[in-house]
Amino acid sequence: MRLAFALLLAFVFTPALAQIDVWKHVDPNYNGPRLTSATLPIAQQRAIARLVLASHPEELEPVSATTVRSMVKCMMLSTLPVTPKAKVILVDLSGACTSRGTGGGGGMWLVRMEAGQPVLLASPDDKFSGWLYSLQPSRSNGYRDIVLGWHLRAGESALTYFRFNGTRYESVSRAENVYDEKGGPRIETRIPKTP
Repeated sequence: MRLAFALLLAFVFTPALAQIDVWKHVDPNYNGPRLTSATLPIAQQRAIARLVLASHPEELEPVSATTVRSMVKCMMLSTLPVTPKAKVILVDLSGACTSRGTGGGGGMWLVRMEAGQPVLLASPDDKFSGWLYSLQPSRSNGYRDIVLGWHLRAGESALTYFRFNGTRYESVSRAENVYDEKGGPRIETRIPKTP
């Protein structure tokens, strides 16, 4: 009976403890990573634009050459050093792009370039949106873990922790970055409100 009860407790509390554990090495003092602009040939930029546009076909007009050229002009492309094995690009849309129905308000895509073609690793459909909070030293399947932030209210942000599952990045935990009574930041692992 005691063994059954111990197993039940382990089954119930292990996922909760694992969620808290991922946050223990995340710095509550935001000091975002410095990214470098990705330099890609125009053909690769257009391939990324087509991939982004195709990820929300129900919200967009047919993908024309004009639509792709417009998307290329407003995409912000940065190299994201998550693995030494591949070139990974963070695609951030802002300004004119957000009015095109592509997930605006912080929508981001993560792509890996393979033989000049983008392979989707994460998108707003995976809740991959907001702003890059940190790249963690911990790795999953050879790729660094990623933390994204989303502004909630003055000085407070929702945080989402992503791990690479071998094919795509997936959200594994959520938390809030808040200020305590002494004015210092801390990460609370209670479930935050959905942005």
